[in-house]
Amino acid sequence: MKKLLLILLCLPMIGFASFPINTFDEECDNLILRDGNEILVKIIEIAPDLIKYKRCKKEDGPLISVSKEDVFMIKYNDGTKELIKLSKKENKNVSDEKYLGKIKRTI
Repeated sequence: MKKLLLILLCLPMIGFASFPINTFDEECDNLILRDGNEILVKIIEIAPDLIKYKRCKKEDGPLISVSKEDVFMIKYNDGTKELIKLSKKENKNVSDEKYLGKIKRTI
């Protein structure tokens, strides 16, 4: 009788243990910046020059905007990926800034 009671008490615990406790990360997108940093976010809007998101663990927090120039790729929670390509004008400006920075450092 004691064994049966013990088994009946343990069954609900086994059932709860089989469900994931935190499924919040599965709902998050991964924002990968050009400097290599990765941020877990929920993408709200992608504008022509900005990406607007909220931090994954703080969805009631502020809306954050980041320039597309700073973003390398977005990995969505469904597994799809989107590379953020710079336009030729933006790409030229970024390379000019890097080139000018090297000149300033060597002088």
